[in-house]
Amino acid sequence: MKLKIAGIDYDVVHMPSEAIGGPLGLADFNRQRIMINNDHTAATQTIALYHEIIHIVSDAWGLKLNEEQVKIGTHALISFMKDNPDFLEAINDR
Repeated sequence: MKLKIAGIDYDVVHMPSEAIGGPLGLADFNRQRIMINNDHTAATQTIALYHEIIHIVSDAWGLKLNEEQVKIGTHALISFMKDNPDFLEAINDR
């Protein structure tokens, strides 16, 4: 999968824990790659992807979010998207 974040294309790759050194996810800004640990459930992989996206956005716009702020933002965004499943469709139909 490819995602455009802050004007840059990122490849999203799913790989085993050993290949990325253990974390749930990792953003490689120099290689424009987001690595997601595929040793976990689909829900956990989704959380990891949102988490890494927020890290990239924080860095791109100089927000300097710390890890706790990224965690809170991740869960807030996921909660919003689950509570409003038609949100993206609705704003695209305007």
